[in-house]
Amino acid sequence: MDVRGCVGLALVTAVYSFALSVFMAGGGLLLTGRVDWVGVVTSFPTAMAVMALTYIPHAFAHIATAEDLGYDASYRVDASKTLVAAVFSVLMAFPLVAPGRVAVYEREPKQYDYLIRQKIVQMDILLMASAGPLVNLVNATIGLTAFLVTKAELMWLFGFVNAGFAVWSLLPFMGMDGERMMHDKLRWAEMMALAVLLLILSVKIAIKAGTGGVSAWAL
Repeated sequence: MDVRGCVGLALVTAVYSFALSVFMAGGGLLLTGRVDWVGVVTSFPTAMAVMALTYIPHAFAHIATAEDLGYDASYRVDASKTLVAAVFSVLMAFPLVAPGRVAVYEREPKQYDYLIRQKIVQMDILLMASAGPLVNLVNATIGLTAFLVTKAELMWLFGFVNAGFAVWSLLPFMGMDGERMMHDKLRWAEMMALAVLLLILSVKIAIKAGTGGVSAWAL
């Protein structure tokens, strides 16, 4: 990945981390009427660590899959969406839009007849689009399992964030990964169902925990 892509990926990770730190500090303006900026600042290092391990593997999974399939891939940032994401992070502790994306380019047209080529490209798109959410589903499972074993709140947060990120990225609109999977709705539905299940499970685990930061963050 080029320098521009690395800088963009770091910027978008920071924006997502800001949204998570607002969430960890109690929520945005529309939810609580105020933002606990001291809490945001103190939560940001933890949020950055969790989001770096959530979003960077997600993005690199897209890139690695694209390159394995014979495409060129790079990371690009939309400045206007970055601003919107930052504003909604303050308002809702949620970025609303994805400010960055993996751009994929065909190195050279696949030499097949039109219908066969169309099916191959559709399968490639499915594999590339599902790679990122799949990483998040694996991470969510690891995080929640680790929390059940160790009771470490950071492990719960890691699992919860990955499950939530998988659900969000699988939404079938706004250029999200889910929209690119719509030509195979069964595969999309299977992944979305698992993501939602893990998200619900993470909240139930937090409620059962009953005390401390885990239940506070979930509720």
